Amino acid sequence: MRFEPLDDPGQNFGQVLRDQARPEFRRGAPMQPYARRRCLERGQAADRQVQCLVQAGAGGLAAGILLWLILPGAIARSLPESWHVPEWMAARTMGMSKKDAAQRLWNVAGTEQKGWN
Repeated sequence: MRFEPLDDPGQNFGQVLRDQARPEFRRGAPMQPYARRRCLERGQAADRQVQCLVQAGAGGLAAGILLWLILPGAIARSLPESWHVPEWMAARTMGMSKKDAAQRLWNVAGTEQKGWN
């Protein structure tokens, strides 16, 4: 198919293409059953693609959350004891200095042992 050049610069290019296109693709022309089925299949394929992308994103988010929950503790326990990483993590979690956090944890552990809690 050969398209003619635009005569008028202000002419709508989409309209010219539509006018020069094959009759079965013009707006308002009846579509053949095969063409209608292909259009539906393409739309459904696009919907499936969006659904797959959403599912992959949700799975990646869930996997990231699980890794974020599991890995820091495992890494902290695998580091040398002299680095005091678990204590540092506890202090950061409580928002206190190491000394204050240790004192608070010691007091809480002592009250649980005595049965006061």
